[in-house]
Amino acid sequence: MLEADGRIAEIPQDNTRAGFSTPLFESLPERTITDYARKLRLSQRGEARLRATLAAEKARLRRQNARAEQQELFHRESCHRLLNGLQMVSALLSMQARTAAQAETAAQLLLASRRIGMIGHIHQRLNFLDPAAMVPLKGFLDELCCDFSTMLSADNVMRRPIAVEGTDMDLPAAIAGPLGFIACELITNAIKHGDGRITVGIARTSNAGYALSFSNDGSMSAKAGGDAGG
Repeated sequence: MLEADGRIAEIPQDNTRAGFSTPLFESLPERTITDYARKLRLSQRGEARLRATLAAEKARLRRQNARAEQQELFHRESCHRLLNGLQMVSALLSMQARTAAQAETAAQLLLASRRIGMIGHIHQRLNFLDPAAMVPLKGFLDELCCDFSTMLSADNVMRRPIAVEGTDMDLPAAIAGPLGFIACELITNAIKHGDGRITVGIARTSNAGYALSFSNDGSMSAKAGGDAGG
């Protein structure tokens, strides 16, 4: 043992430190086979409880996933049924247009058929996005606005230019889809209550978010914004 002055002292033979009465190593209590068996049983019970908890949690997650998959299936099925219904109505109107006695009646029926068909196309575009995909927002809105323009100009009278301006950005489908619904609602309001050109603007904000704006030459204007991460 090294003393403070550098000299080497002998290690006591009685298991105590030099200058102290306490032993260097505390003596361990004696353990019997019964003690070890009791400790093993306690560990096994704790492991069993942990396994039961994990199994219950896995079962809960399986049920939750099954419900989510079932809801998604019902949503897809309802969307398909609605789309099929719109296509059927469009086809029936088109058939009536071909058998109409008057040319003006036939033209109006054909116009209604085309508009309902375009509504179905917009519905399909909004509801059948890949949930795991990233969506180029500007291109997505461009296609929606093109559908609206086609629907409005079907009778060659209601011509309302709809333009999408700004920078493009990729957003998850879970965000782009709801923004598409918002765009459709605001464009519809602009068509009903405004006049002239309709402009959809996309811009990045200073806090790494985005801003989606709508304007027209009439009195209606609206703006929706959000955080790109939420």
